[in-house]
Formats: sequence, C-alpha cells, structure tokens
Amino acid sequence: MNFYLISRILGLLLTLEAVAMIACGLFAKWDVVKGDNEAASMLFLSAAITGGVALLAIVPGITKTKHDTIPKREAIVIVGLGWILCSVFGGLPYLLCPPYLTPSGAFFESASGFTTTGSSVMVVIEEWPRGILLWRASTQLLGGIGILVLFVALLSYIGVSSKSLFHNESSFRSGDLGLARIQDTATLLLRIYVALVLACLFGLRAMGMTWYNATCHAFTTISTGGLSPHSASIGYYAEWGNSWLIELWLLVFMTLCSLNFLLFIVMMRNNWKRVFSDADARWFVGICVLVTVFIAAGRSYNDGISPVTSVREAAFTVVSIASTTGFGTTDYDQWPTWAKVLIACLMLIGGCAGSTAGGFKVGRLIVFA
Repeated sequence: MNFYLISRILGLLLTLEAVAMIACGLFAKWDVVKGDNEAASMLFLSAAITGGVALLAIVPGITKTKHDTIPKREAIVIVGLGWILCSVFGGLPYLLCPPYLTPSGAFFESASGFTTTGSSVMVVIEEWPRGILLWRASTQLLGGIGILVLFVALLSYIGVSSKSLFHNESSFRSGDLGLARIQDTATLLLRIYVALVLACLFGLRAMGMTWYNATCHAFTTISTGGLSPHSASIGYYAEWGNSWLIELWLLVFMTLCSLNFLLFIVMMRNNWKRVFSDADARWFVGICVLVTVFIAAGRSYNDGISPVTSVREAAFTVVSIASTTGFGTTDYDQWPTWAKVLIACLMLIGGCAGSTAGGFKVGRLIVFA
C-alpha cells in the first residue's frame, strides 16, 4: 500500500474543499444584506485549517513518491477516506459560526450535504448567515456528481492517471461511449453538470429569485440534494404569482438529473434512438407519470381538490421524492395513507444509475421485475 500516494491525493482533495470554503467566505464578506462578517471569518478560518492539513498531507506525498498513476487498491482507500475527510472538515463552518452546531450535528450536516442526502439538523434555517447556507448548498453541488469524479477531471490536467479512482467512485462507464481516456469522460460529465447548473440558475433568476436564492436552489436541484435556504423549502414561493412556473422549472431539472448523465453525451451526438430506447429512463418517467396520475385522481375524487391543483401538487411531490431531491411545496403527510405508501416506495427506488439521484436505482427494479 502506497501511503504517500494516498496522502498526496487526499491532500489535493482537501485543497479543493478549502478553495470552495474561500469562495463562500468571499461571498459572505461581500454580502452586505446580512452583514455576514463573522460567517466570512469562520469560513476563512475553516479554509485555513483545511488547507493547512492538506499541505501537511501533500508535502510528504510529493517528496516520497513520483507515481503518476493511482493503483486500484489505493483508489479504493482514497474514495473511502475522501468522503469521510471531506465531511469532517466540511463541518467546521457549522461548528465555528453562530448559532453553532454540536460536533456530531456539524458532521451530520456536512455528510448530508456531500452525500446529497438532504437531511438536516438545523431547526430554523433562516437563523443561519447566508454565507454558511451557501456553503451548505455548495457541499451538495460538490457531492452531486461526486467530488472525486470532479477531482478526476482536475487530475487529468496535472498529468495523473486516475482510471481506478473513477471506476471505484462512480457507476459511469466510458466504454459505453467509446472514449479513449477516462479523463475525457470525467471532464465531459463535469461540463454537462456545470451547464445544467447554469441553465437552472439563470432560469430561476429570470423568474424573480435573487442571485443568492437562485444559486442555492440551482446547486441543490442539479445535485438532487434538496437543501433550501428557507425552512418552507419551495413552498416559500407559494404566494408568488409565478410560483407554478418555478415549480415546473425545478421539476424539469430534477427529472433530467435523475437520468443517467451519459445520456446527455449521447444527446450531444444526436443519437436520439439510443436515448429513447434507454430502459432506465423510460421506466423512471413512466413510474413518475403513473404515480402522479394515480395520486392526483385519488385526491381530486376523494378530497374534492380541483384537478389542476391536485396534478400540480402531485407532480412536483412525486418527482421531488423519486429523484430523492426532497423539495416540498405541500404537506403530503396530510395525504391519504395509500398515497404516502406510494411516496415511500418512490423514496426507496430513486433515480437511474449514473445520475445524481439516490435510491437503489430503477435499473435494479427492472432486473428484479
């Protein structure tokens, strides 16, 4: 086991995390609306601690090893330790900045972000400085496509071969696309991911959200993580005249990011026959449509809710749950028991393999069926 190589790569990974903290700290420093001066200081301090540990890990790795490849055994260790270390150091801002979280709470919030789980121990979201909430959304952005897949793309620019790292981190397979190098796949996926984030962000901004809110929601929509800077989630915009348009926009992107990201590469090559023949995508969309119709019809018939309202609420909730995003516009705990059972099943299934969604994946459901 080459521990110096592992130390070097993990140090570089923590450096990437420290840079993300600095970016959020600069926003907090600039954000005069809330005056997040303390949040900025704590983010910079967290970045300094993370960067310091990263430097201590990188230096021995540089001086003791000259390897330009990552063997399979070392890659497995890097993937496992990488997620743990990112979650540990990612919890520093929550631990250092008021209203403060406990060490266990800070680790939980950070791990929830990087794994895009979306659970939270924050009671009143609005009590937290906006710089910290931006960091919270950023952890989901980094974790969405897999911070280590992002790292593979960056490693390709410094001449490090990371095929084993890519395969151990992700369900993506470059062989399906005929790409010669694994770095080509990782870089292309990263570009698609960023393009989706920007498209979602500018769309939300055009619908009236502030740059801050649009950024946070774009980060957590494309990553299918669902952490919102508002306690009411997307229901915060219920009184807006164009709230239905915001919900529709988010619904589209939650659906897209529940599909295998390799399909976007196929789309770029105009191979639409391959896209429409993808079993995972057809099953996922079909399940969402079927459950939406069933819940909307049942609530409209039994509870007297207008068909338009029942379809709107059911569609957003079904896609949000099926994609494991978790945004909310209505309290579905008040829905009939049979509807809640269907929602629980959607949580279990999740999205398609190779997507940012969680669950045991639609492909496994197909095999089981």
